[in-house]
Amino acid sequence: MAEEQRTTVGTTQAPSPASPEETMERIATGLGSSRYKEYGVAAYAQIVQAAVPQSLWSGVLFSWMSMKGHLQGLHMFDRSQLFATLVGEVVYVTFVVVWDDADALAEWMQHGYSVEEMLRAMGIAEEDIHIQLTRDFS
Repeated sequence: MAEEQRTTVGTTQAPSPASPEETMERIATGLGSSRYKEYGVAAYAQIVQAAVPQSLWSGVLFSWMSMKGHLQGLHMFDRSQLFATLVGEVVYVTFVVVWDDADALAEWMQHGYSVEEMLRAMGIAEEDIHIQLTRDFS
């Protein structure tokens, strides 16, 4: 379904907007909205929140940076982020690992080395680790 562009005196006009039925068909067939054209836009993320004792923080941070470097080489990996704040003797941290595809996220969680595994290996208590799986609808 090619969209036609009209040129008038050196300017290009956008194609006519798609009908609601055409828009729904594009979304259903994976074409996304006109903003993203043929790109898939649904990202899937694992969000891990943890309370890390300040004495363990530097080890956790450097382990995260090492993990982040490894993740960048994996197929379907999109991005990762870390947010942290120190309150008293505890660093409250949020790790976000985003994948392009739900199957890639599931594969990584089943067979890879995930953030919560890293935290457990660093000595963070199970009750201080909270995991959430999300999908980006923006």
